Amino acid sequence: CARSASSAETVSAPSALPCAHSVLPIIAMDACGQTTEVAKLSFELPLDARIDVQEIDLAIGYPKGEDGAAYLPASGSVLGVAEVTANEAAAGATVKLESSGEVRFVEPNEGEEVADPNSTSVVLARSDGKAVGRVVMYGHQEGTGTITASANDRQDFKLIKVAGPPEFVINGDVALPPDAAARIDVTAECTLDTCWATPEPGFDVFLTRQRSRDLMAGPVRDVDDSEEDNRLSITVVSRTEDPDASVSVLCVDIFGQSQTTEFRGAEGPVEDEIDPSGPGEPDPKDPPDVPDE
Repeated sequence: CARSASSAETVSAPSALPCAHSVLPIIAMDACGQTTEVAKLSFELPLDARIDVQEIDLAIGYPKGEDGAAYLPASGSVLGVAEVTANEAAAGATVKLESSGEVRFVEPNEGEEVADPNSTSVVLARSDGKAVGRVVMYGHQEGTGTITASANDRQDFKLIKVAGPPEFVINGDVALPPDAAARIDVTAECTLDTCWATPEPGFDVFLTRQRSRDLMAGPVRDVDDSEEDNRLSITVVSRTEDPDASVSVLCVDIFGQSQTTEFRGAEGPVEDEIDPSGPGEPDPKDPPDVPDE
């Protein structure tokens, strides 16, 4: 049989790169299909050849960001998305993402927590002239966290707000004799949704600046313009001496994180009556201050 030879081109690698020695055999096959190794080509293969990542941009998608709620709940009840965008030539590159303790990653496809919840990676894919990758995340503890995305020598990071449930500051006693009042100042890093109270005839519960907004009549959502979005005041007035009578007050944010407290009746005279007009609101019955002459 006649022999037909095959050939191979040599490939040179830049000597500045760390390389590994590789061997490529050159095989000849005759017309009968018989093969013979006629030579070996040795060359150095670079180990750190990299995809051309020229830029990295990290964006955070919040579960209710369109409502102005740019935060993740610390309860982990809903998920956010970290989106990495790079130049189109970066498609196929692996981007590493790392987070602080406030935020954790999950696997986008399986919905299960990764082995290291504060470190993961994503391979970029072409999309509309860019290279894009996405990773799912959730809030783990309250605070301001960070997420960093890096590939080759490029890096970007974002701050992420993780908020817990509403907080109650109670001015007054939780055991209230008849006609005694207590005030709950509700503060929140989260976005409040509703507040309400359990129906109990021995108590009155209403918004401090809007007595007509009865919290025992149902959830209160809208807050008067004089209140801040994430701060309001609730007044509880007792009408009973029965210590077994109680009323619960509950507030939740838009993700269902809740805070609750309870007041009960008590015997005895009123010791410290709480001004229900709220902080910074003078009692109209008080005389005006008279400056010293």
